[in-house]
Amino acid sequence: MNLSLGIVVKSIEMHHGYIDKFMGDGIMAVFSDPLEAVISGFEIQNNFAGLNAYREISGEDSIEMRIGINTGMVILGSVGTRKRMDWTALGDAVNTASRIEKSGKARSVLVSDSTYQKIRSQVCVGETFAQKVKGKQKEILVHFLRSVSYAENGVQKRLEL
Repeated sequence: MNLSLGIVVKSIEMHHGYIDKFMGDGIMAVFSDPLEAVISGFEIQNNFAGLNAYREISGEDSIEMRIGINTGMVILGSVGTRKRMDWTALGDAVNTASRIEKSGKARSVLVSDSTYQKIRSQVCVGETFAQKVKGKQKEILVHFLRSVSYAENGVQKRLEL
């Protein structure tokens, strides 16, 4: 478990994300740039593909990872009581990201339409579908991403799933 979490945390931090919390075998992270969140998601999935190849050789089960990304306003602050306070992100954008992740398949990066609209020139979409989300009247559009293209240190890069 710690090795898996380490792989995820390294990519999140490398792309300027902040770990909000560990939730069992899941992680919630906050990014200021949706493109960096998507790049991190692709790196995580590709790193797990390599880890799983090793696990297969060792006779171990694969670790399946789903990633859901949403863009929107959040409230950042300390929540809790005098005895136990945690800094966290709250709001509809956080809840929606969680629900998007739950609808994903193993080895996927799913994004909401609000995220897609901000990065659409840099991604290739495999499938788009409407999803009913708890707490929302209307369905939302969710996009399975196949690839992301970006520049790093003046070099064009492309990550694929």
